[in-house]
Amino acid sequence: TISSPFGTSILATGKINKYQILQSLLFLLGLYLSYLFLRKGFPPDIVMVVNIMIQFLCLLLRVIMAKSLVDIKLLQFVKDVLLPIMLVTIISTSLPLIVDRYVSTSVAMFFSLFIYFGWTLIVIMLVGLKRQERNILVSYLKNKFESIVSK
Repeated sequence: TISSPFGTSILATGKINKYQILQSLLFLLGLYLSYLFLRKGFPPDIVMVVNIMIQFLCLLLRVIMAKSLVDIKLLQFVKDVLLPIMLVTIISTSLPLIVDRYVSTSVAMFFSLFIYFGWTLIVIMLVGLKRQERNILVSYLKNKFESIVSK
């Protein structure tokens, strides 16, 4: 996950009491909120929405705590990690949302999955990766393809 390095850096400092307590409270809050929403008649999808929100809060908690314990540049993390992920997510989900609105047959929906997959790969390559990362990936894929073809 995105936040694993932050959790690891917090654990490495040895100051885990506050971190574990706050993280556990957030997870319990998610359970409680899910129960409340379901009790109020919300559809079961709300549990996933609550979980995503709690995971985001846990990420913020880890980043804030790691920033105070370890020298982490918050703006650089947002610019280099969170912003590309958010852009890829927003752009890559736009085409499926538009297509789903106009495609109603299950056969067409099945074939549209391949379009979604291709679209997501293109968005990741163009928006989610830096030029250097893209060059490394393309070089790796070329080498793999050449090794397969030469056999």
